[in-house]
Amino acid sequence: MPKSSNKKIEEDKNKIILELRNNSRQSPHEIAKKLGFSRQKVWKIIKELEKENIIWGYTAIVDDRERSIYFAVSKLKAPIYDNIDKIIENVKKDTESKHNIGLMGSFYINGIYDWLIAFTAETLLDAKKFCTHVQKEHVDYIERIELMETIFPLIKFGKINPNIEKLKEFTTV
Repeated sequence: MPKSSNKKIEEDKNKIILELRNNSRQSPHEIAKKLGFSRQKVWKIIKELEKENIIWGYTAIVDDRERSIYFAVSKLKAPIYDNIDKIIENVKKDTESKHNIGLMGSFYINGIYDWLIAFTAETLLDAKKFCTHVQKEHVDYIERIELMETIFPLIKFGKINPNIEKLKEFTTV
């Protein structure tokens, strides 16, 4: 296949990914109409992206009115690769069953810290208890954990908060 064809295919994939990021509930028909593609082309590309694990799934963006979003960043003291499956399973299990935590994501990161867990909790106390539990559970790997609480979400998953005017409550003194 000529380079220009490969480039065009990648451009089309990226256009579809952007549309799905903007609204994952769109049908292939709606995406095709917006982009000037056939429905079959959009459906085929989406299936390829799912098969290649470029698209992992689809989710709703929720206004966590009764829950805050927290970030726990950790400095690791030992390589975790050999135990990563166990660590991921423990964190996932613990958030769902023991601590009333809504796991949003877990990321291996570059910088001062090595690991970031994004999650929701009803209270700061719940978030602190969860972080203490994670540190105790993985004492061989985690040097320290820092907890950050969000005050107001401006953008989540590319969507501007529809209640952005409420930001004034947090920024006026």
